[in-house]
Amino acid sequence: EINPRGKVASLLIPEELYLELIQKWGKRKLQQRLRFLLLKYRKYISLSQIPRKEKSRITYQDKDQNLIRVRIRPVERDWIELGIIAYSHGVSA
Repeated sequence: EINPRGKVASLLIPEELYLELIQKWGKRKLQQRLRFLLLKYRKYISLSQIPRKEKSRITYQDKDQNLIRVRIRPVERDWIELGIIAYSHGVSA
């Protein structure tokens, strides 16, 4: 059963993008915006080719990318959808 409130999860966001998002939305709005972004871009993601076919392994973040760890409590179905998108692109969720 999917928990509508969600569990605490971590996002790794490039520092430059993180600072821009915080300035635009504030720290507390990120989990709400995740849902907004998934809804907004779902059509484009579903219509595009999934590049996963040629990848046989999941890749992880390269070092020295200045990533900021952001803890959010996303709606569980959004987190699952984001994980599916990440997997289809061959990257870790």
